[in-house]
Amino acid sequence: MSPNSQQPRSLAVITGATGGVGLEIAKGLARAGYGIIVGARSERRGTEAVTAIRSVATHPASIQQRPLDLASLASVAAFASALPDGPIDRLVLNAGIMLTNRKETEDGFEMMFGTNVLGHFALVSHVLDRVLAADSPRVVTQSSESHRAGRLNLQDLQHTANFSPLAAYNDSKQAEHILAVELDRRYPHAGSVVCQPGWVKSDLGRDMSNANVLQRAGYALGNLVIGQTPAEGARSALKAALDDIVPGAATGSYLTPGKFHHFRGEPIVAEASALVLDPVIGEGFWQYATEVTKQHSQ
Repeated sequence: MSPNSQQPRSLAVITGATGGVGLEIAKGLARAGYGIIVGARSERRGTEAVTAIRSVATHPASIQQRPLDLASLASVAAFASALPDGPIDRLVLNAGIMLTNRKETEDGFEMMFGTNVLGHFALVSHVLDRVLAADSPRVVTQSSESHRAGRLNLQDLQHTANFSPLAAYNDSKQAEHILAVELDRRYPHAGSVVCQPGWVKSDLGRDMSNANVLQRAGYALGNLVIGQTPAEGARSALKAALDDIVPGAATGSYLTPGKFHHFRGEPIVAEASALVLDPVIGEGFWQYATEVTKQHSQ
């Protein structure tokens, strides 16, 4: 049997891997010998991603897609139940949307919060036992420098009053970071590591349906001046997933590009916002996420 026909011993599950940074993360893990499950909202885009990943994979037959819509808790549960049996060695929470109009998921959550935060939290909850069953697992959460600008209002986490697309996005990245740090506190064996890609020329901006003229212009200028390729943007996540965990990176510090105010460059370990490291906030927010996603508290 040829090496390429053998099944890998390790499985990686990746959200948001149908394009951009996520696709490059999936390719990097496939080159490293992982079997890959791509969670995809669009079957067409998922099929295209699988083809691209298989072209570089050590084990092409092990690259698959499964339907996943993080804006639907039912879809998240179905995705988790359809995963192959056995441990999950790498869980990469990469998917995200930004600067949308205020709309709600089918479960009634503000779209960015429901997708970026609660959909991922529910996924982790569904598969946590299988992550913990792996020998040296890693849960990689894609944060953003925007987490520093978050101003989470515990009385209005769904941004029903005075909605701002940018504020809602910042809050969603801050909340993701909080939950990743709390996951590490509760389950050190899960290998929870936070990273961020920097400024990347990708199609994430396709969701900027409610961005104003200045925000659109700033996004375009950023792409031109400091934007990295998706492959460059994937470096922090791949380091988090493949390298020995850098001291501190699993307990609040995180992997981020090291140049131009963390917008680009080789990954380094940087200090995160003090708020995301607060254990009282982490405990409270974990309980909130558990209640609203109707997951058993772990």
